[in-house]
Amino acid sequence: MRQRIQDLQQQLLVNQQGFLTMEMIIRNNKELIRGVNRALNRHVSALQVAVTLALALANQKIVLEKVQAITSTTEKLIAGTAERLKTQGAEIHKQASSTQLNLDVLKQAFGDIRAALDDVSRYRQEALPKMAQSIVDMDRMSKEAEEQIKKVEHAERATKDFPIEIIG
Repeated sequence: MRQRIQDLQQQLLVNQQGFLTMEMIIRNNKELIRGVNRALNRHVSALQVAVTLALALANQKIVLEKVQAITSTTEKLIAGTAERLKTQGAEIHKQASSTQLNLDVLKQAFGDIRAALDDVSRYRQEALPKMAQSIVDMDRMSKEAEEQIKKVEHAERATKDFPIEIIG
């Protein structure tokens, strides 16, 4: 029997420990639920603030980068414009002051024109006597041809004056 009482006492202690443990678990769960609710309330609020701040900072960074890009582009444009003005400005003045034609080119052109006029004049001087001789030769040939025509006409008239019949 002692054994039995001891067994029952152990059984009772185990049940009491189980009850106390279950009671403690229930209380702990309730506390955890409250802790989770508090954490959710605090953390959700904190997360909202953190996300809002992170987005604001990200937007600021984007705007800052864009401002830096605009500044850099503007600086490059200003520097490039100034550089081109420096190089082109000098070139423009150089070209504007040297708009006259090259004197050597003009001298060569006038020399070529003078040579062409001299060639034409020389040709005419040489050609005129040849043309005159050609005119004389053609005039002589024309007179000879005219004499031949007159002979042919004279022969035709003579045939008309003396009709000859050919019997065949």
